[in-house]
Amino acid sequence: MHWRQPAAARTMHDFLALAAAVQAHANVTDDKTTRWAAEVTTRKRSTEADAPGMFLALGAKDVADEVHSCVLHHGESGKERTVLVLRAEKRCVEGAVPVKEYLSRCRNHRVTHRSKIEGVGFSAGDFDVRVGRVENMQGSYAGAVIEIEYVPVTDAAQAAVVLEEFAGYLAEAVAAAEERRGLGGGTLAPTPEALTRSYGLDGALFEDAHLAVTYVHAVTNM
Repeated sequence: MHWRQPAAARTMHDFLALAAAVQAHANVTDDKTTRWAAEVTTRKRSTEADAPGMFLALGAKDVADEVHSCVLHHGESGKERTVLVLRAEKRCVEGAVPVKEYLSRCRNHRVTHRSKIEGVGFSAGDFDVRVGRVENMQGSYAGAVIEIEYVPVTDAAQAAVVLEEFAGYLAEAVAAAEERRGLGGGTLAPTPEALTRSYGLDGALFEDAHLAVTYVHAVTNM
């Protein structure tokens, strides 16, 4: 899910206050925090050729008009993985070689938007929680991403009820913190259950493709 804050509250100070509210209610044991990050880049097909008389690159007709690339960083391991999200086709491209080959055919695409997500993660009993701030390509704060994982099970359907209850608890905590500071108007938007299903990811273990689809959905709706 993601937190969409009103324009007046889109500052680093407000993100830190939101993150503190989540940690105060969820990280009651003061568990060690870990760093994590991701970057979402949107490329759209250019309507004009690079120069007069140039032809479209071979294979360009097989490339989506809009391509979202999501780079996932694991702070502790230092490893990066890239997943391409093709929203019009409702599919993902994974793997270093397939991603590189697909991007090589995006010669007529231009970067139109870039968002960076950075934050911390911690354990809260049976739950793993990650809170990250979202910045646009101008460096302005746009909102926050809040992830909750129910560790005992890997089946999303089995964990749905517990996750919804925990998410509701966090939503109340964040809303109360915002209200105390006179910054009402923010909304906590859960990721639609049908989102990953539409990409054929339902029933599969929650992995990189799920994260990429979720991040793209979040940043494009902020």
